[in-house]
Amino acid sequence: MFSFRYFFVAISIIFWTTTPANCSEVNVTVLTDKTTTTKDSLITVGFKMQMATGWHTYWKNPGEAGYSTHVSWKLPEEVIKSEMSWPTPEKIYVGDLVNYGFKDEVILISTIKIPPNYQSNTIQINALIKWLACKEICIPGEQKVSKEVKVGNTNEWNLTSAEELQIARGMVPQPLLKSFAKSWVTKEFLHIRIDKDALPMVKKITFFPETQNIVAEGSETIIEEEEAWLLRLDLIKQSSKINGTIHVDSKFYDNSYSKTIKINDRDISSAAPLNNGNSTNLTEIWTALIFSLIGGFLLNFMPCVFPVVSIKILGFIEKANSDVNAIRLQGGLFALGILISFWIIFFIMEFLLIRNIEVGWGFQLQSPIIIIGLIFLFFFLALSFLDTFSFGSSIQKAIGPIASEKNYAGAFLSGLLATLVATPCTAPLMGSAIGFSITQPIITSFTIYSGIGVGMALPYLLLSYKPDWLRLLPRPGNWMQTIKQVFAFPLFLTVVWLVWVLGHQVGLNGVLKTLIGLTFFGASLFAYGKTQANSDTPHRKSIYIVAIVCVGISIFVSWPNYSKNKNLDNTNLVSWEKWTPEKVQSIANRPIFVDFTAAWCLTCQFNKRTVLRSREIEDLFISYDFALLTADWTNHDPAISLALKKLGRRGIPVYVLYPPGGVKPIILPEILTKKILISAVEGMLR
Repeated sequence: MFSFRYFFVAISIIFWTTTPANCSEVNVTVLTDKTTTTKDSLITVGFKMQMATGWHTYWKNPGEAGYSTHVSWKLPEEVIKSEMSWPTPEKIYVGDLVNYGFKDEVILISTIKIPPNYQSNTIQINALIKWLACKEICIPGEQKVSKEVKVGNTNEWNLTSAEELQIARGMVPQPLLKSFAKSWVTKEFLHIRIDKDALPMVKKITFFPETQNIVAEGSETIIEEEEAWLLRLDLIKQSSKINGTIHVDSKFYDNSYSKTIKINDRDISSAAPLNNGNSTNLTEIWTALIFSLIGGFLLNFMPCVFPVVSIKILGFIEKANSDVNAIRLQGGLFALGILISFWIIFFIMEFLLIRNIEVGWGFQLQSPIIIIGLIFLFFFLALSFLDTFSFGSSIQKAIGPIASEKNYAGAFLSGLLATLVATPCTAPLMGSAIGFSITQPIITSFTIYSGIGVGMALPYLLLSYKPDWLRLLPRPGNWMQTIKQVFAFPLFLTVVWLVWVLGHQVGLNGVLKTLIGLTFFGASLFAYGKTQANSDTPHRKSIYIVAIVCVGISIFVSWPNYSKNKNLDNTNLVSWEKWTPEKVQSIANRPIFVDFTAAWCLTCQFNKRTVLRSREIEDLFISYDFALLTADWTNHDPAISLALKKLGRRGIPVYVLYPPGGVKPIILPEILTKKILISAVEGMLR
């Protein structure tokens, strides 16, 4: 439907330029407020377009398809005309397209000025009106109109037309005074702050941009502030001039429903105005940066990071009494690996967002291929820790604990691995910092992501640059072999967790194929380990061939060529329903709780088990008649990504309370407790 519509409009425009004709679907009449005018005076001219039933024409910006109505004037050379004034359009939905236009009737108004030295005793107003009229099909049309007005010593009014033009002019939105509004642009959003003195109450604001492909259709988000309403719109591309019409469901200070706003080079800035307490300023940026540092530090203690932390603990114990310079260098390389991996994630996300692909923190774990790769990696590490095999090459050094003073590649790649497995988790304060970065310029966002990386690497930097602290650790000995083998079991638990995540993405058949592949992979490592244990093993080459064949079979069997599981049981309670934006709107008269979650988010699963599925919280939801919705982000879902973006978040978990009546939602902390949730619910409904 989408491509067909554009194709038809394009063909219509071609016909327009080649074979224009009068059209019975639209009739145009020219109106003037005077029949006789004096010199050095103004005449109001209106082009009244009447559409047949079911047909519509287009506004100055036709929307996602269509063609704007165009007026070509033919006036005496010395007569000056003003710009055309348009009333506020309505949204016209055709399939999945949203257009801006008019049904039934519209009057386009302009003013012409008669100069004081005008010589003729009449003025002939001629114009050619071109339009595109659409119903089930689109038909281009045009009509020539003319009107003669006498020029004399007195003004003679056409009362009928003058009254009609006065009503039409009243439908033309007037500019919103700059004293009532402030506007600014960030890398992704257009922000318009409207004082409550100008707009005391509002529930819905519609923005009609005058230029196509500047502002995303339907992206209006209203945020209530203490003394103003903040309207935030998604930008498709940056522009030095953004003009449009704001239409509200209540009334402005002058009882009108629409206002025009013009934002030019002087009004557009890269950050919010600094003279408002609610605006982005240096204090907020520094606060977000501090939050990112603390959040990155706390990320080390999240359950999804523990396996890699265990590897680093072994490395530090082994190096406790080694050369100080080697310790510092490896600690610095580990930190650099973390930092570079955060930079890679940041630039990948920015690239995808530029291409209008909404992603968030932990987005790579929405890919079954990545999940399967991690399953095999952690299984490989676990068997290595159990001494099933060992690689004496740089491969083993790169992914294992640092056992050599010269294992610099291993230190760097361990940092990359640490970040890779950390992305499913969101530590306290970290979600707020990432959410803040969404509305900031790219330099600020980059700094915040760098802060998370520095915070995560900070403990290892401190340990490596403070050798005295390392000497507090036990001396290396035979016990380390046992500890290393013990740490294999957290790695196996990580494999179990990743298999569970994979099951939510691809279903039981996909899990079965992966486990079969994992078995063959383990067999290949076992065979390889046997040849290492005894170099005199007969048929050594045959065992190598068997190991290689097993690896090939494991890859072939495990490769995710199956489709994603669409029938997941995301929740354990029947009372939880699947989240959709339409669902939220349809039940806005009830209190709503939305759980933005994913199977690969361990923080989400912990909160679900300890808080959301507890009897106390279930009774709370039942007593207040809550509608409970689950937004499952296990697989990539653009609607959920966009919803998170509108909430100012880019990662999960996110917990949102919607009060009855569709008013401003309440966002709860990432680390949820029963006390926090109960207080928020009772405070909202009190």
